[in-house]
Amino acid sequence: MGVSLREILASDFFSEARVLAGKEGLDRIVQGISSQDAPTGGQWARGKELMLSTGYLFNGNIEYFKEVIIEANEANAAGLGIKVGRYLDEIPKEIVELCDGLKFPLIDLPKDSAWIEMGNAINEIAIDRYIEKLTNFIQVYGNKDHDRKIKEIIEGLYNNIGKPVEVYDFCKNKIYSTFNKSIKNTKLSDYEFIWNPDCKHEKESLSEKFHMFRIENLENKEDSLRIVLPIEIDNIVLAYLVVWENQEKSDYYDLYTIRLSFVLLLHEYGSIYFENSFKDKFQDELIRQIIESNFQNETQIIRKVLDTEGLYLCISIKQFSHEISLYDHREKISRCIYNIFQRDEIIFGLAGKDEIVMLYKKDKDIHKTNEFIKISISQLIKCFENEVIKGKFVAGVSRGFVDIKNVKNSYTESSKTIDISRYIYPESKVVLYDNLGPFKFINIEEFKKENMSIYNEYIKPLTLEEDGQELIITLKSFLECNQNYSLTAEKLFVHNNTVRYRINKIKNLIDMDSEDSVERLKIEIVLKFLKLFN
Repeated sequence: MGVSLREILASDFFSEARVLAGKEGLDRIVQGISSQDAPTGGQWARGKELMLSTGYLFNGNIEYFKEVIIEANEANAAGLGIKVGRYLDEIPKEIVELCDGLKFPLIDLPKDSAWIEMGNAINEIAIDRYIEKLTNFIQVYGNKDHDRKIKEIIEGLYNNIGKPVEVYDFCKNKIYSTFNKSIKNTKLSDYEFIWNPDCKHEKESLSEKFHMFRIENLENKEDSLRIVLPIEIDNIVLAYLVVWENQEKSDYYDLYTIRLSFVLLLHEYGSIYFENSFKDKFQDELIRQIIESNFQNETQIIRKVLDTEGLYLCISIKQFSHEISLYDHREKISRCIYNIFQRDEIIFGLAGKDEIVMLYKKDKDIHKTNEFIKISISQLIKCFENEVIKGKFVAGVSRGFVDIKNVKNSYTESSKTIDISRYIYPESKVVLYDNLGPFKFINIEEFKKENMSIYNEYIKPLTLEEDGQELIITLKSFLECNQNYSLTAEKLFVHNNTVRYRINKIKNLIDMDSEDSVERLKIEIVLKFLKLFN
């Protein structure tokens, strides 16, 4: 950021200052002040500062005077200000010629002003200039959409500090950039090394309040220095603001400008967050209407949000850890869903504290859709379980795409798929309704009532034995392997004789006719639903 010496000298505060030498260097940038009244030369100059001196140490010591100017110029200091007439009555001709030759400004400062007042005056000039730009920006800011506002904020920051700026947006899976084209629908986890590098690095805190930090790669010095600020609402990171410093660290004024731009972005993402939160709550109500209504009359809310001519696939996702309520994790769930699906192709809501219902709009390429859904839901479950600690999720997908009036039936299918799959596919996280085969015709509660007698006759006696669990597992595997002793032994990783011993014991405990295929099938089905009876 900074301001030029020319701008500083044009201000009212410095109206009495005079340029004694080095006028051609008045466009040098000032980004701070420092005092030069110690006998250490200009070695402490760090660049772009206006060095202030009473002139006491220069009086009668022209060589030291030259040394300070040369060292300060080499360090890219903005200039040297002296109160001529206090300790130094006049500036030697050699010093004037040296400053002119180096184009290094030498300035006679106001006599009655303290150093701190001069520093404050320079800060005010720099800050007022930025606030003026900010005010002009805000005047045309209000009527623009979020996307346009974010772009203009980072462009404004880039124009002020001259360093590339990017925003990594988790809400839209998008990268806004001042030096590349914006990238849409990208997997932001591929860029995590930017704010969370896995190499040996140093993280320097620049602002504890804003969690602002600088990252330096200690293994590769050519890797760009960068400033990172997480844009966080309700402890959820919605985006990262990244300023690429390359190899030149930002100064005080630049850091100030970055903070101001960050505040603007924070305000913008706050609006996005609360709009989405409202929208998500609205979708809860919408989902409830869809799965509870018969749709003889379409409500206004449905006509407003849904394409009533479109076709939808219903996906139910249930969470089975009793200590967790999905209402407490709404934003994490939203972020996972929108990280995988586009907003215009998915509608979702919470149907209860442990159930998410999603409606996926039919893609023109139905073959792509079938494959895409299975992969996408698997990724979604993985994201949920990473975000919601101790969460246990299972998804059921309805038979096919239907119009909005028939989604209620599709919801029944997807919900039933989860209920049954827990018994017949206990290890599966995503199950399609069609994967259930004939099991889709089972009504869980009716099945339990109708088959309790089979359980009591064939299974319960085994549970009363000390090795009952082993007997049940062996019987289940034996039937699944078509009563083949060798295959059963191989499946259970036991000796063939062990299987024979257990099967003989089972036959002594229960009256099972293993040659009756119907009787055998009944037992096999009940074994699949064993948890239901327990």
